[in-house]
Amino acid sequence: MLRALKNIIGGSLILVIGLIFFVAFLEGKFNTRYYDKEECVEATVTHACQIKESGRYSCNAVISYTTPSGKECQYYLTKIGGKRVDKTKKYLVGVNEFNNAVLVKRDILTGKYIRDKDYTNVLLIFTLAILLVGMFVYIFIPHIHGIIVSGVMIAFGVFLFGYSFIHDLALGTAIRILSILIVVISSWCIFSRHRAMLKENTECNFGTTESEDLYQVTASYRQEKKPKPEGKLKKLSRKIRIKYRGLGETKYTYWGIAYLVAAFILVALGAYLTWGRGEYSGYKCADGVVMELYPFECFSEEGAIGTDYAAKIEYETDEGEKRIFNTDYVFGFRYDIVNLGEILKIGYKDDKVTILQKNCFTGKYQPYNALYPWLFMTASVLVVIGVYEITMMNSKEVKRFKRGLGWIAFGILFEFGCRVWMSGNEAKIGCIPVIIGIYKCCRAIIWVIRGRDEKKI
Repeated sequence: MLRALKNIIGGSLILVIGLIFFVAFLEGKFNTRYYDKEECVEATVTHACQIKESGRYSCNAVISYTTPSGKECQYYLTKIGGKRVDKTKKYLVGVNEFNNAVLVKRDILTGKYIRDKDYTNVLLIFTLAILLVGMFVYIFIPHIHGIIVSGVMIAFGVFLFGYSFIHDLALGTAIRILSILIVVISSWCIFSRHRAMLKENTECNFGTTESEDLYQVTASYRQEKKPKPEGKLKKLSRKIRIKYRGLGETKYTYWGIAYLVAAFILVALGAYLTWGRGEYSGYKCADGVVMELYPFECFSEEGAIGTDYAAKIEYETDEGEKRIFNTDYVFGFRYDIVNLGEILKIGYKDDKVTILQKNCFTGKYQPYNALYPWLFMTASVLVVIGVYEITMMNSKEVKRFKRGLGWIAFGILFEFGCRVWMSGNEAKIGCIPVIIGIYKCCRAIIWVIRGRDEKKI
């Protein structure tokens, strides 16, 4: 029964996830801004500033270009090029209706030009890999399991058909066609699997009495068939499966220990990045003055919805050298508002520069928009999974008590990560798993006490 559930749930889940990613790919392609060849012009770099972040070089640059309508314009681009971008270097840019420019590249699928940083096609490769795995799983599961999986896919196709009506005409039509294909192919799979089941049963019962067990007949029929030669990959996978099964109950312990070790590594890394690198996270600190702001207006179908800003910041090192730091579009209506002349904390280390912000919980400075709290949150999830794996073969009361401790650890770590993220403010999200853990532990203790009382009686 457990194996059947694994086949059905696993096969359905992989195929559904792959198709969800494919729908996301379709939405990305249909919502991508495409530039015709007539909308693309050659732009020349008039000013460039080299930066280095996380060991990688990039450049911020001001470019000048002539729009297709003949208007002379300038625009600010961030994080382009490699170690060096020379003045007078030329780029191909697409110009929108507001005369703003963006670096473009030719799209392999459509032949038109898209943003240079558009990686929607990578999602298609990832999607095809998931669907390929799902197809292999579907092929090798038993027929009855495959029929159930096909039924799940038909239900998913019907859901997609309804989901398609919330989109525009072209995208909605594409999703509807996909949903119809899913229903048709899944129905054909049910029909072919059913025919295969009838064929196998007919061949197995040929020349036998009605009283013989079907399982024994099927086994004898398979033994009479000549074994097919195994390839190297199949031999290797069979050896791995044999060794894995040979571990027996200890495999759950190994998996649990692996998850707990991974959680410990993430917690240690998060603690080091948050507290262990000094007051300024390993940087030297300086006051930076906002000299210029470069606006970038964000639009939707209803019109302008806000403006993001990149900033040109001037700061002075300990040696008295004045430097310029050009940020990405990290300020504006989505994050913090900055003004001309405002003083910000700048951290610099060799040729790496970042904006620093003070974490009210730790009292120390860290890079702007640092994501260290996610390390603690990810570790909390790994702790729960590890505890569940390591207690798989324990008795009922021991399993419940240890898993309760795992839920408590999950709540504490998750709440801790939230507090670091929110600069010391109480999130109170971790209270729920802590309460669940305490309930499980108390229930396990009551179970043990009742068992002892029954033994005394």
